[in-house]
Amino acid sequence: MNSRITFKAAAPDPRVLLLVSSVTCTLCFVLNHRFSLMVVFILMAVSMVLLKMTKPALRFILAYGVLVSLEQLTLLIGVKEIQVAAAVVVVFLWRFLPVMMAGLMVVTRIRINELIIALEHMHVPNQINIPLTIAFRYLPTVYQELGCIRDNLKLRNLPVTPWQILCQPITAVEQLLVPLLMRSVHLADELAATALCKGLTAYNKRTSASDVHFRRRDWALCTVCILVAAILLAGEESLKQNRNWGWYFG
Repeated sequence: MNSRITFKAAAPDPRVLLLVSSVTCTLCFVLNHRFSLMVVFILMAVSMVLLKMTKPALRFILAYGVLVSLEQLTLLIGVKEIQVAAAVVVVFLWRFLPVMMAGLMVVTRIRINELIIALEHMHVPNQINIPLTIAFRYLPTVYQELGCIRDNLKLRNLPVTPWQILCQPITAVEQLLVPLLMRSVHLADELAATALCKGLTAYNKRTSASDVHFRRRDWALCTVCILVAAILLAGEESLKQNRNWGWYFG
């Protein structure tokens, strides 16, 4: 009767997803070659599929294909100024897509209670732990509130689509951003009250019904992530100098 009841924690460990997200963001802003960025995108797409996020992965793959098609279309136009502008936009989006994928995995697959316990196991101070966990809880809530505001605007036949917002920017700011800002203030108060009720500011050691700890699989994933990042950073210069890839790097 006195035995402790534990529940299976989410896999992988929250710290693994944080490491993958940090490494992905670093690679996207450090790497300069398209092949390296394409490898990062493919690895993130595979990771999303393994985490059973197939539909979002397919959407990102479709967006990536659209970007490649637009770039090839601008090459057929033959106008140098358009080609340069399109190349800048495409490369920026290529860098940003893996970052969005990593952020989506972190937001949707990390449980807040397990994240708190995992960070406490790493002896992370509450000055960092509490703001980080509140941010993870706050951003999805704001996104849900934005969806409710857009539904309300649709019922009133007000501008909702991006094209309508571009055509009527002042009306869009008044009808969309003002309610969102007002609602965000109330959400901040509600989250602060929730954090107080859950004892995030307590000095005693927290307990958890989930068995949160690093397993062999988590260590293996971290090792693979670091090795892949090292290989991409080390092989970037050799890929640039390889004549066989000259057609790709331009």
